[in-house]
Amino acid sequence: MKDEDATMSRRGRRPQARSADRCEYSGSEEAVRLGRQAVASRGRLHRECDHTGRADYGEDRPVVPCRADSTEMNIVHIFGLDHFHQSLETRCITVAGIADEQQQKAGLTDTLRQIIAENNVTLIAAEAEPDLRCLGHRLAQEHGIGYINITMPVAEREKHGVRTPDYDRHEDSRRAAYKVFEQYMFEQIKSRDEKTILVMCGRRHLRGLQALFSACGDDVRPYDINDYLWYRGIPKEDTEGVVGYDRDNAVGA
Repeated sequence: MKDEDATMSRRGRRPQARSADRCEYSGSEEAVRLGRQAVASRGRLHRECDHTGRADYGEDRPVVPCRADSTEMNIVHIFGLDHFHQSLETRCITVAGIADEQQQKAGLTDTLRQIIAENNVTLIAAEAEPDLRCLGHRLAQEHGIGYINITMPVAEREKHGVRTPDYDRHEDSRRAAYKVFEQYMFEQIKSRDEKTILVMCGRRHLRGLQALFSACGDDVRPYDINDYLWYRGIPKEDTEGVVGYDRDNAVGA
């Protein structure tokens, strides 16, 4: 019988010796092929994003007027992802888990590169950790384009009555907090004078941000990581390797 401590969660402890590891996502022909299959459908919001039938983010929120100095229509590509896959640090522990993690990250990297190159993106706006060791920042450097981190600082959240991490303990407070976060992201992006933008955010913010930009008359092009064949989810590991995946199918708040 296996010891319960042998089962390692996706956010579980990692050996100290691996804390500085980085993934190099060189990509593969297979990842590119699968990514292109999904990118071809970017002109619509995928059905999977609303599989529960809930109209709970976007439709029921008040329309936010655009800033007077942001009247020009922008092209906004919004990629809803799992934050696990945008980290440059290796999170898995087993050999099989690390290989799986890197393969999925390669698929994400190749897909985002394709979006950037094919659409002449000039700014990447990423919901990321405060440090710059994230995929969005690396891609911006790689393509010589602008980058901003649109994660709402904890101090700013407190000013709006959002306490971290307390907001995430109940559905009602989570939904309210997400609207605050999305408004902040929207305003940070709108403050930049950029024509074509790639937004990298948690997939639960996908349709909320889509609603805000659409209300301004922007050309919004949504992408959901769940629609890509290379995406399986966050590997769940035990001592023998990958035993399943933690996949977020929720539609947001």
